[in-house]
Amino acid sequence: MRTPKAKIWTSAFAVSALAGLMAACQKTSEVNPQEAAPEAAFPYVFSAPEDWRTEIVTFPLSFAPELGYEGHGDVRFAPGMFTAGTEDFWTYSFVWWLPADTEISAERLSADMNTYFSGLAALIMTSREEDVPDYTASAHFTLSDDLRLPTKDGMSFDGRVETLDAFATQSPVALNAHVDAVPCSDQGRLALIFGFSPQPYAHENWHSLDTIKAGFQCRAE
Repeated sequence: MRTPKAKIWTSAFAVSALAGLMAACQKTSEVNPQEAAPEAAFPYVFSAPEDWRTEIVTFPLSFAPELGYEGHGDVRFAPGMFTAGTEDFWTYSFVWWLPADTEISAERLSADMNTYFSGLAALIMTSREEDVPDYTASAHFTLSDDLRLPTKDGMSFDGRVETLDAFATQSPVALNAHVDAVPCSDQGRLALIFGFSPQPYAHENWHSLDTIKAGFQCRAE
């Protein structure tokens, strides 16, 4: 079991502004989040409550090209993701849909999330025409003893990420994190299912994130 461990945007438009920014920054071969294919077009099931927002991006990510993966990311934002002071501030989940032979470890996830969150903060701060802080996000993941996986053949990781909230407060934010690596052998893919929230694991936010994770299916019916 896990232990409880561009200009200034208004919060009401933070998600759509981020989607537009990401679309503008992505290469022309990437998916425009505003024109993303409906969920049914993907070979898997990754569902969230209706009031959660959706964004699709493909690799290489413009703000973190060093990651070097092939595939795409499928993101679900909680309603209060970009609104400081809400219960679900900075609460979101995403799937990385990667080639089956992608090697994943706690060490690689730690390095990847350092790159991901550092690049994301720099992108947003630059888009706001504000000075980019001289800092690097800090992420640390360990292999989890949480065996509640969508498949018995997967791996599970717990983590902690310290980054900059460039969206709302421009202040440090610490996120609890959980990742499931789920092999989807029939599709020749590996699904990495991420969950993030500053709330402790016992909080209701993690019930929502766990429900999203548990509902993931490699193949759409």
